[in-house]
Amino acid sequence: MTAKERDRLKVLHEVKQRHITQKQAAVELGLSVRWVRKLLVQLRARGWRTATRAAWRASNRKTPEAVKRQVVELYREKRQAKLWHDYGPTLAAEELAEDYGIAISRESLRQWLIEAKLWRVRRAGVERATYGVHGERVMANWCSGR
Repeated sequence: MTAKERDRLKVLHEVKQRHITQKQAAVELGLSVRWVRKLLVQLRARGWRTATRAAWRASNRKTPEAVKRQVVELYREKRQAKLWHDYGPTLAAEELAEDYGIAISRESLRQWLIEAKLWRVRRAGVERATYGVHGERVMANWCSGR
């Protein structure tokens, strides 16, 4: 929820508690009185989700749940059959597109596999120079390469 949406919700609660009028709320929010009334009706029906559209509207770009289940199940079957035992999300996404016509991004597949416990998150480690046992300084010979 953004700051603007929180402010809108706060003003609507003030109206609901009868601390301010609908007209004052309309001026404060930059809306018409009629729209404030409509928001109050939505607030009673949906609660806090009135303030943010994202909370009550599904995304247009979201992959259907059936496709997600199908992809994860295919990956699980291929992995158990030792056909994809060493495939990561990138190669698996390419194979799904070629063999099954299911075009999904490797990142979406990676997230789904992590959720299904079929892929582990691997963090890149930073290699550090090893120093002495007790924290002694190690002198670097900067002139050795000349």
